Amino acid sequence: MRTFAAIIMMLCVLEVSAQNEVLIKVQHQPRKEYRQTNIQTMDGEMNMMGDKAMMDNLAASGMTMPIQIIGSTEIEMTIKTSKMKKGRIPATMTYDKMKIQMQMMGANQDVDSPIEGAVITGWYDTDGKFTVESAAGMGESFSKEDLMNVINQVQQSTEFPDKPLKVGDTFTQKVPMNVPLASMGALSIFSESVYTVNEIKDGKAMMSVDMKIFMDNNSAMAASVIGEGTGMCIYDISNTFLTDLDMKLDYRISMEIQGMTMVMNMTGTTRQTTKIR
Repeated sequence: MRTFAAIIMMLCVLEVSAQNEVLIKVQHQPRKEYRQTNIQTMDGEMNMMGDKAMMDNLAASGMTMPIQIIGSTEIEMTIKTSKMKKGRIPATMTYDKMKIQMQMMGANQDVDSPIEGAVITGWYDTDGKFTVESAAGMGESFSKEDLMNVINQVQQSTEFPDKPLKVGDTFTQKVPMNVPLASMGALSIFSESVYTVNEIKDGKAMMSVDMKIFMDNNSAMAASVIGEGTGMCIYDISNTFLTDLDMKLDYRISMEIQGMTMVMNMTGTTRQTTKIR
């Protein structure tokens, strides 16, 4: 009886100990299915400023300031992995849905999705990084190289410390991003996120996130970007995956365009969930 009690006590101690720290390593596992939903929204206004003649021309065209901007993007995708081969995990990534909506000055503008219905094959390496092997079903305006650039940007944001973290520990990620602006080129910005481990419980680690975004000082564009936001994410320990992400971000973009100044004050949200089976 004493031996049995000692075993029970030891198991309880091990269970408590296991909840004290977590090694966060985001990695897909073989023979799994990941169903992910990502919903992003934006809401705010844009102002154009210039001399009297420029402003009179805008008014004559029927444009009044500020211009209200509302937008949303909803993406549903499925990733299926198979048996590991030669240190790689083969995977098929399907974009089941991609709906983009914009509203400016009260007018709805649905945007065609370049990758809805696309099927991407490739593999994950031992570091959890995905390499594209083939891509079918994408729009003509979106190439395999464009897709790889997007995937690489996302993968850069999932780098975590290589040591176990305890409740209260923090770490910082600084991720470069290129935001395309049609024929004007792209904004080169950085996001800097500070993660704090708030709780480790029931096989999951809950973390709060404080984010800031800012312009690359070396950018050649006459623009400025600044923003900050907060949110939370959940790491599933047994599945080695971030299953939930909630973020809210307030940001301001200022840019010189053809002798005028454009200023956008926006609020954006991101809600991402992943179901694994």
